[in-house]
Amino acid sequence: MVEKGGDTPSAGPARRGRIDGSSGPGSDPPTAMDFALYAVSALAIAIFLYYIPDYYFLEELTARASAWALNLIGMPSEFKAVGRGAFVNEVQIVRDCTGVQVIAAFSGILIPLPKVAWWKKALSIISVSLAVFAANIFRVALELWLLYNGILPWSLAHYPLGLLLGVVSVAFLVLMAHKLVPEIGYFLDLLIGRLREILNRPASPR
Repeated sequence: MVEKGGDTPSAGPARRGRIDGSSGPGSDPPTAMDFALYAVSALAIAIFLYYIPDYYFLEELTARASAWALNLIGMPSEFKAVGRGAFVNEVQIVRDCTGVQVIAAFSGILIPLPKVAWWKKALSIISVSLAVFAANIFRVALELWLLYNGILPWSLAHYPLGLLLGVVSVAFLVLMAHKLVPEIGYFLDLLIGRLREILNRPASPR
């Protein structure tokens, strides 16, 4: 492109490709290294957010809210704190009961995503976190209600039903995330396309 006031095209160095795949003069498609760096960043953020912080406050909040929800529908329940354990009646609420693994994974995917404003990332993480919290209160209250009413044993109420509700919740959160940050879907499409190109690339002759 000829710059204003000049007679010849600018001969600056070619710019490195951007991971979002945007095109422009001198830009190249994102490389396998770009995607590898993104994947490492996403994984590191997710692992850090899941394992490092102390989430007892969230376990306690989930237990208190679940007990409140059960009392609201006529099922006598109370919150108990035993040492560093948070309980609804005799059932302990642990880290995995809070849904923090979903929030950590979503944050890992979103935070290193390029060309998304930080305020939009923050708003999306807050919105998804509130939705995950509400979904977990519903899940815990439903499982305990089924248990106390003798409809399902704990082995069925907690694991198979919990897994089913988790799948439904994740599907809803994916749709919610796509509405909040459509760049996620675009980036995943781009990633799949680039991986196919790399895998289908013919091997160089020796």
